Amino acid sequence: MLRPNSSEVISAIRAFRAVVEQGSHEDYGTLIAATTKLLETASRMKGEAVDGDVVERPDRSASEDHRIVQAKFAHLHTNHADDITAEEWTIMPLNDLGDLYHDICVVDDLFLDGFEADARWQFRFGFENHWGEHALSLIGYLLRSYRF
Repeated sequence: MLRPNSSEVISAIRAFRAVVEQGSHEDYGTLIAATTKLLETASRMKGEAVDGDVVERPDRSASEDHRIVQAKFAHLHTNHADDITAEEWTIMPLNDLGDLYHDICVVDDLFLDGFEADARWQFRFGFENHWGEHALSLIGYLLRSYRF
């Protein structure tokens, strides 16, 4: 498998962000496709090593990123937040999309600030350790819950 170049990674990130930031209008096929492209791109980075030290940077606001997702995809909110347990919250599609969107925006910020090696590392590391699971859960939920 050929490792993706940074342009491919950035393209997948920006396409995903555009889908989220435009909102779904219940077009889940587009959201599934953009999320799948992130997964496919990151999967080709297996074994890629980081070049040098990773730069410590202040993180962007996760709560603000979650608010963006909630505003654009409120219909994915299957229960009222007051009615669910903390355990249930972690498997909700809105939470999956919020965490995924936040992590991808962090990577995009690194690319925008010129930290290409750090961005590539964060993209791969997040795929293997955090956002990849959220992406798979989100896709699974959408495929089980909606007919295309």
